[in-house]
Amino acid sequence: MPKKIIESSVESTSLGPLWARANYSALYPEILTDPQAELVLKKVYDLFFKSFKEEFALMEQFMDEFASLIFLFRAKQFDDEIRDFAKDYPNATIINLGCGIDNA
Repeated sequence: MPKKIIESSVESTSLGPLWARANYSALYPEILTDPQAELVLKKVYDLFFKSFKEEFALMEQFMDEFASLIFLFRAKQFDDEIRDFAKDYPNATIINLGCGIDNA
């Protein structure tokens, strides 16, 4: 039996940005469009929803619209900065440390 996802654990704090990016980019595509996040979140739900139904419900309660939009705006800012940097340095290697699972 899988262990429970504990609030503020690595699992829950990694899933939050992905959940916000997937759900709120679908609601607000003028801010950010991320179909890859939507696909990854769907796979996570398909694989783990039955085992972690309560944990997903708690995470969705915690990730209200305000918190989710903060994640979405932060993701957009990172994306914009990285695009600008990559234009100036096309051969650069870009590593997103500490990204959780919001990047696929």
